[in-house]
Amino acid sequence: MGARGGPPFRASVLAEAPLARLLIPFDQEWWESACFELGWTRHGGSGLGRSYTELLGMPLPHIVRDFDRVRDRLKREGDAIAAAYKKKPT
Repeated sequence: MGARGGPPFRASVLAEAPLARLLIPFDQEWWESACFELGWTRHGGSGLGRSYTELLGMPLPHIVRDFDRVRDRLKREGDAIAAAYKKKPT
């Protein structure tokens, strides 16, 4: 419970995300991975480049959404690189 007897998070979190999205493996390793991936700026300027301060100010559902999008994009890029390598003439 929060200091005032309510939940220890903003009530808007429940309104913004389905219950299943709140049941994420939110531990220190997840948080550090999310901060790294969302803050990383890749060569050429790609990446979100969010600051730690920005992340702390974001609602958790938005952090989860952005982290999922970054991981999905990286997987698609990796799959495309692997497919291109397989098609490469030897």
